[in-house]
Amino acid sequence: MMAIALMAMLLAGTPGWPPLNESTARVPLTVLIDDGFGVGADDLGAARAEADAIFRAAGIAPVWLHCGLVKGKRQDPSDRCTSGAGSDGIIVRLRRSSRLGESYRLALGEAQIDIQAHKGLVATVFADRVAITSDRAGANASGVLGRVIAHEIGHLLIGTNQHSLHGLMRAVWTDFELRRSIGLEWQFSASEARCMRAEIARQSERAGEPGVEQWSECDATRRLSSSPKSWQPR
Repeated sequence: MMAIALMAMLLAGTPGWPPLNESTARVPLTVLIDDGFGVGADDLGAARAEADAIFRAAGIAPVWLHCGLVKGKRQDPSDRCTSGAGSDGIIVRLRRSSRLGESYRLALGEAQIDIQAHKGLVATVFADRVAITSDRAGANASGVLGRVIAHEIGHLLIGTNQHSLHGLMRAVWTDFELRRSIGLEWQFSASEARCMRAEIARQSERAGEPGVEQWSECDATRRLSSSPKSWQPR
C-alpha cells in the first residue's frame, strides 16, 4: 500500500507552494480555542505558535482566543468567548476521544462541514490521540497538536473533508514525517492558501479588498482533493 501511495505521489507531481518570503497581505482570522481537555498552558502556547507559523506562511494572520476554563475562570476575557465565533471566526474544540483503540487507525481530529455550502465553523481535535500518536512516533506533541489544529481549520476554510496528495492537507502522516518539524509536508499549497484567504474574505465581506482573492479560487482546489475519508497517522 505504501509503495502504491508513493508511486501515485511521484506520478502526480508536486503542487505549487508559496515561497517562504511570500509578500501577500496577511488576512486576519479569529480562532476560538475551546479547551475541554485541559492542555497545559505552555503546551497550548507552543501548539498555537506552530499553527500560527503555518498560517502566516499561507498569508493568514490568526487571532487566537483561549476560551477554555482553568479552575473555573475563562482564560481570555474577550466578549468573543461568550458571544461565539460569529460569521468570520472558527471554533477549535480540544477534547478527549470517546475511544482510543489502536491510535494509528484513528483520526486525530474532525471538521464539521456543510458539504453543500462548502463551509464549516467547528473543528474538534482529540488531544489524547495526539499525545499517544506523538509518543509512539517520538515526535514533539505540541508541534503535532499545532499541525492538527491547522489541518482541521484548513478543512473548515476550504469547505471540504477531502484531502490533497501533498502537504499539510494530505490524508496520511507517517511517524517519520511527524518527527520532522519543517518541510513542505507541513505547509498549505499555494492554491489552498488562495482558497482559504478567499473564504475568510467572503465571510467577513471584505472580498473587494486589494490582494484578497475571490471565492471562485476554491473551485479548482476542491476538484484536486482526493479521498474524503478521515485522515490518519501512520
